[in-house]
Amino acid sequence: MIPLLFAATAFAQGTVPAGAANYGTDGDWRDCQNHSSIAGTAGFENARTANETNALAYGATTYLQETIWPQLREAAKEADGDWHGAGGYRFRTTAGAASVPTLELGYPYAGCPDELRISNRPLDLGAINFGVAATNGTVGLFYTSSITYGYTPSNDPRERFLLGMTGFTYGTMGALLAPLAGSDQAFGEGASAVYTDFVLGGLFDVTGVHGRLGYVGSRGLFADIEADIPVFASAVIDEPSLSNLLSGGLRRLNTGTPAGKTSLFVRNKPFRPLPKLSSGGTGLVDDATGGLDFTTGHLGQADIGDHVDIQVAYALRPTAQIHEAQVAVHSDGFTDGRDNGASFLLRGGVVQLPDLWFYGVQGGLRPTFRAEAGIAFAEDGSASAGSVRYLVMMNDPEQLLLFPYAVNAVTMGITAGGSF
Repeated sequence: MIPLLFAATAFAQGTVPAGAANYGTDGDWRDCQNHSSIAGTAGFENARTANETNALAYGATTYLQETIWPQLREAAKEADGDWHGAGGYRFRTTAGAASVPTLELGYPYAGCPDELRISNRPLDLGAINFGVAATNGTVGLFYTSSITYGYTPSNDPRERFLLGMTGFTYGTMGALLAPLAGSDQAFGEGASAVYTDFVLGGLFDVTGVHGRLGYVGSRGLFADIEADIPVFASAVIDEPSLSNLLSGGLRRLNTGTPAGKTSLFVRNKPFRPLPKLSSGGTGLVDDATGGLDFTTGHLGQADIGDHVDIQVAYALRPTAQIHEAQVAVHSDGFTDGRDNGASFLLRGGVVQLPDLWFYGVQGGLRPTFRAEAGIAFAEDGSASAGSVRYLVMMNDPEQLLLFPYAVNAVTMGITAGGSF
C-alpha cells in the first residue's frame, strides 16, 4: 500500500504526466469504471474543496445577489407603482478544475489495463441556476435555485463530453425542482459531489435602501441590505471554503466623463493552511501550520470611451508582485447590460499567484483571457429586455481566487436573462 500511495502522490505532484495512460492497450477507459479517488493526497483535498467552493460561488444565494437582483433593479427603475419582473438561467462548467489520483477497485480489475489502474483523473465542475423576481417598486418577491456538481471522468474526451451533457440536462431539471430535491449534499466516489439549494423570500425598497429577507434551503433564514452608493464592504466568514474573504473600497464610481467608471479597492483572500503532523509523523493534529493571506490592491477603469476597460492589481502580501494586468474591449453598454443587438467582450492579459505548494501549484505569470458573445434586445436605451450570452475563459483572476489549483482549466457557460 505504501508504494501505491507514493505513486499516487507522484501523480498528484505532476512528476508523472496525466496523459501517460495508454488507451491503445487490450483494455481501455470503459473497463475502468469502478475507480476511487485516493484520500490524503493533494488532489483529493483539492477536489473536495473545489466541490464546496463551487456550491458557494455558484449557489442560489450568490445568483440572487449577483444576477437576479441587479436585473430587477434595472427593470424597476421607473418606480411607477406597476409591477416589474426579471428572470434568468445560467449554466457553467469548468474542465480540469483539479487533478485527482485514483485507484481502480474492480476485481480482477475487470479488464482495466495496467496503465489505468493508478491514474490521474480530471475533476470537472458544473453549476446551473434558475431565478425569477418581481416588484412594484416598494415590495416584491423572489425565488432562485441551484444545482452544482463535480465528477471525475477519465481523460477520454468522449466520456467527458457525454457526462457534461448529462449534467447539463439533468442539472437543469434539478435546478428547476430544487425545493423538491432538498438541500443535502450527495457525495459520490469521494471526489465527486452534488449540491442543491434554493432561496425564497420577499424584498423591499425605500429611498436609497434595498433589502431582502428569505429562506435558504441549506442554511435557514437569509437577510441582505444595500444602499445606492458606490462604497462597499463585504465579508464571508461562515463558510470554510471562503472563510474571511474580505474586500472594501469603491466600486464602479461613475465619473460622468469619457473616462468611464472607477473601481478602487483592497481584498484579502486566505489560502488554506497545511495540516500539521504530530510528533513522530504518526498522524495529523487539529491545529495547522503554513497557509497564507493573499492581500491585493485593485484599480480598474471601465467603459473608457464606452468600449475599453483596464484592470490592474498588485499583491501586497505575502510577496509584493503584480497580480493582474488586463485590457478589455467590448460593445457599447456591455458591462451595464444596456447593449442592444449583437454584443461582445474580449479581455486578456496576465495573472500571477504566489507559490501554493499545499495545492501543488507553482506561482508565476500566466496568460489569462475571457471572451463573451451574445445578443440582446433593449427598448430605448433601457436595461436589456432579454439577452443570451456565451462565455469561455481560462486563468481568469476571479476563478483562480476561488480555485487556485485550476491552473489552465477552461470554463465555459451560457447565460440567458430578461426583464418584464
